[in-house]
Amino acid sequence: MQPTLNKYYIELPTGEKQECTGFGSTPENSAPLYGELIFQTGMIGYPEVITDPSFAGQFLVMTYPLIGNYPLPLPDESTGLNWALESNRPALSCLIVSEVYNPENPESEYLAQWLARYGVLGLANVDTRFLTEYIRDHGDCMAKIYPATHSSNHEPQVPTAINPVAMVSRSGITRLDCPGANEQTPRVLVWDFGIKHGQLDCLLKQGLNLDIYPYNQTPEHANIKDVLNEYSGIFLSNGPGDPRACVEVIEYLAKLIAAKVEIPVFGICLGHQILALAGGLQVRKLKYGHRGQNIPCRFICSDGSYKWKETNFGDLTSQNHGYEVILPDPTPDNRCPTCHLMLSTEDDEESERLENHICPNNGFRPLFVNANDGSNEGIVHREMDLFSVQFHPEAKPGPRDTAILFEIFAERARVCLQAKTNPDIMAYPLRAYCVYKRSRLLPRNSPYMRRILGIPQNLRRFCKDINWTRGYVHPLVEWLYPFVFPD
Repeated sequence: MQPTLNKYYIELPTGEKQECTGFGSTPENSAPLYGELIFQTGMIGYPEVITDPSFAGQFLVMTYPLIGNYPLPLPDESTGLNWALESNRPALSCLIVSEVYNPENPESEYLAQWLARYGVLGLANVDTRFLTEYIRDHGDCMAKIYPATHSSNHEPQVPTAINPVAMVSRSGITRLDCPGANEQTPRVLVWDFGIKHGQLDCLLKQGLNLDIYPYNQTPEHANIKDVLNEYSGIFLSNGPGDPRACVEVIEYLAKLIAAKVEIPVFGICLGHQILALAGGLQVRKLKYGHRGQNIPCRFICSDGSYKWKETNFGDLTSQNHGYEVILPDPTPDNRCPTCHLMLSTEDDEESERLENHICPNNGFRPLFVNANDGSNEGIVHREMDLFSVQFHPEAKPGPRDTAILFEIFAERARVCLQAKTNPDIMAYPLRAYCVYKRSRLLPRNSPYMRRILGIPQNLRRFCKDINWTRGYVHPLVEWLYPFVFPD
């Protein structure tokens, strides 16, 4: 039987093949495509998903059965940009769905027409359940996609190794100012590793001016502390691939941490991993990544020493990553691998404390943990204003349980700007995240919430005010930073 033009095959590393139907861009006699096969469990927001730059170069399997049953949002006529999407074009190499909706006489541009406009292949009539189970059992893997018109008797090839961040990052520095910006508006250094429109939108809405740098460019200063002359904060965006490829930024942040520069740093997704690498931690690839819109995370508390524990305070998060940050494991003789502290004693209570030891040499401790598999979802520095999360607080699409992290970062940037004329303001490093989970007990515009986010020195008094007015004191404040409350 003569193969039809739109018939394609997906070939897996173990030799299994699936026959499917192409849509979008399906040129005749096209060469085979090679890419990493992954799956995403989200049920909504397919336009935001397929324009997420973190999917650059990948074959994305959508587990939800029907995709494309509503049209793509139109771009802004004045700017030509589409802020409803996460970038201006599809970022992935191939979209794989069980069924695609393709109306006969569409009044708007639907998925098939949109992918064709950008030259991106889509595959439908696929057993996505089988592919998802295959990835679950074998892990994210390299797959091959080729049309039926192409001979399948060729040797498998591995694509040339490239840094996917280079595919989605910008080529030069871009400056964006928020509405109503003035001399009192903090300016933030943003590194673009494939930044989503949603993150830019959140930063601008928080009243921050942005200088957006490409992934391989850093500010030129004679002294690393001179960064404070220009910026009041640093933001590390999401992005695709292995964070260890972003060498320039990792080295810059390592110098900044070593010099103990008092500037707030906030990282998301790939930015979280880059901050961890700069702080001396390690990363590793997950068997299959976390890609979905309802992944639960638990908040981590500390007693101010080395003890930390999971809480019952959880959030649903949107995630898209294939690597995780790992905290140091004890050596075979049960010592800390960095500071060589013995992590067990005959005293049971002391041993329990040491089991949760966070080495003071790198200064980071966990901030969130994945409630499904226990992997790290966030870190925070014990002394400096450095914190990052593996999930996406901007959540486009997904739940916005943790969107307040942008408010906290913006508030710290404003405090940093004020501290340039009054250094005593920086006496209390990042505190506000320890009350974010219960901040919904108060209206966002309440004086209590504003003053908590502003980190007043008499924080104890305002926590008592919350107790008097709402009948609740957030225990995380005292667990996390007991020295805030002098006896």
